[in-house]
Amino acid sequence: MLAAPPDRATDRAEAETSGSDNAKPRQFGAMFDLGVPDGTVLSFVYRPVEMARFHAGPSYNGISPGLRLGGVFLPFGWGPALEVDYGPYLEGDANSLAGLFGDTGEGSRLLQSIGYDYVNFRGGMDFGGERFTFFVHGGVSWLRTTIHEFDTLLGDGASSSDTTIDIRQDPVINAWVPNLQLGFIVHL
Repeated sequence: MLAAPPDRATDRAEAETSGSDNAKPRQFGAMFDLGVPDGTVLSFVYRPVEMARFHAGPSYNGISPGLRLGGVFLPFGWGPALEVDYGPYLEGDANSLAGLFGDTGEGSRLLQSIGYDYVNFRGGMDFGGERFTFFVHGGVSWLRTTIHEFDTLLGDGASSSDTTIDIRQDPVINAWVPNLQLGFIVHL
């Protein structure tokens, strides 16, 4: 015996007045999630059809504010999900965050200007009903950041060597990193 799918986020009042069994999904909602590299995100959700959901909202990673835009493909309207997101974070001072994990003294010049852009590629599961959805997604992220004050890692030049290293441009790092996201949606 096959189990019936859970109630989807639909407008039952509309379905009852039209006499239709195929109710439209609730189109709007609010989403809150925590993730890496996303940080904390509060988003507006728009779901034009049962199989797709789009979101946009402000984010915070403990260093600086950012923004995230994305979309989710739900082939069955619930359950398995595929997600793609993009988010930039403004540059901010990470010394206070690094201080939580150990003494940084007066702070590091290297950590004074940290910001990054990222693109998430995730898969996962969405669980929920008419008004509430909980989700767990994971995958990989492409991250791009610029390292400012890189020459501070090389020292102040007071060494006995005759070797000199001249850095003319801040290095840019592109990396693939794992990601994880936990969150919920309240459908309006």
